[in-house]
Amino acid sequence: MSSPFHSMIFWSRRNLFATAKDVALTVMLVLLSIWAAYHFIHWAVLVARWDVVSDSLRVFLVGTLPPTEFWRAWIALLFVALIVGSMSGLGFAFRPRQMALTILFLAGLTFPIVGNNIPVLAAVCSMTVSFVASWFLVSRLALSIRHVGCFVTGSLALIFMILAPAGMDRWGGLLLSLVFTLVSSFFIIIFGVLLAFGRRSNNWALRLPCIMYIESMRSLPLILIVYWIWIAGPLFFPTWNVAAVTRGIAGFVVYFSAVAAESVRGGLQGLPKGQQEAARSLGLGEFDINYQILLPQALRASVPALMGNILDVFNFVPVVFVVGLADFLRTGEMVLASPRYGDRTYEVYVFMLVIYFAIGSVLTFVARGLEHHLSKGSRRLSELH
Repeated sequence: MSSPFHSMIFWSRRNLFATAKDVALTVMLVLLSIWAAYHFIHWAVLVARWDVVSDSLRVFLVGTLPPTEFWRAWIALLFVALIVGSMSGLGFAFRPRQMALTILFLAGLTFPIVGNNIPVLAAVCSMTVSFVASWFLVSRLALSIRHVGCFVTGSLALIFMILAPAGMDRWGGLLLSLVFTLVSSFFIIIFGVLLAFGRRSNNWALRLPCIMYIESMRSLPLILIVYWIWIAGPLFFPTWNVAAVTRGIAGFVVYFSAVAAESVRGGLQGLPKGQQEAARSLGLGEFDINYQILLPQALRASVPALMGNILDVFNFVPVVFVVGLADFLRTGEMVLASPRYGDRTYEVYVFMLVIYFAIGSVLTFVARGLEHHLSKGSRRLSELH
């Protein structure tokens, strides 16, 4: 039985040092990586002045939210941590050793940034505990995706109820980016599924509008749709005082639901038609066939694409600057606009790069967990056959 060390040597010989060309390319890339890492670490440890991050941490997290309303932001971020933890618990078993190492690694990154900011430190610790607890409970109780879906829906509603009294147009920073992404993604998946089934409908009066909507939305730029809805809202509904956040979410839902519909439709087209014919022969109605038989399998096949859409939503949230909202990227520009920190461009953008990369990695991690969870049913069916 070969040890992990011997397996690593065998893999390296086969993939990195198989030919002279591979050896030269590997050595060149290793030397280049060492050079880049050395210069970056030297700059990050000895040259960079990270006090701009610790001094402006609240701006990065909540934007221009008034200090008297910070408690609302912390509770909302607590629910965000619960949502992410519960989604992670669906697909991955809770392993205390790996979780402890992850928390220690995150603590090593967080404490130098937070410093002696006790309120922010307490909020970060509370979110970490909530994330771990929700992951542990969902993993150990083996809850289904329906139970977790109900919890996510209720949590999103509570987030809005908690933050709304503070003024929706005052939301900003990382809080705005996360809440905006979660709420938009929730409605994007729902409308995307409806549009996908509408496009496959035998009723032309339903199928034709869905096709026209999907193709027209996919042909337009996102920023145009967001800006158009922001302008057209007061024109069509002059008596409604709709917040800019709501109009921004509507623009994202209008655009990305068309993209999600194509992902779900691709999953539906990959299903054998014999399933529908068999279900009809058993007397099932169209709603039961679509909801109980076709939709779970289509979502299982389209999870990677749908999670890619959610990641796109998070990455495109800075587009909402056209409606006057200050997302995470915009708060970085606000910090750099201060004369005190005008020369800290590299520090601010490196910090935001790390945060974006970390959140994108978490979304990818959750996507793999959901894909693993949804594939359990298909593996059981294949074993029966």
